[in-house]
Amino acid sequence: MNKAVKKFPVDAEYFFKEGCYITEISNSNEDETVSIAHARVETGTSTKWHSLNNTIERYVIQQGQGKVMPG
Repeated sequence: MNKAVKKFPVDAEYFFKEGCYITEISNSNEDETVSIAHARVETGTSTKWHSLNNTIERYVIQQGQGKVMPG
């Protein structure tokens, strides 16, 4: 991982096809070893199941509750 200080891009949120809103914080070809994003899920909804190859996902739930199933 390259060293960097990044500001949260407050105006960069977009709706992702899995059913949540994403704000990319760090995701570029310059540092392919890391991807950091903020995900927001509307109350009462769920995202679609997915899995990733060669990527470890970690979640921090700031409000509410969620369920993550091992792959």
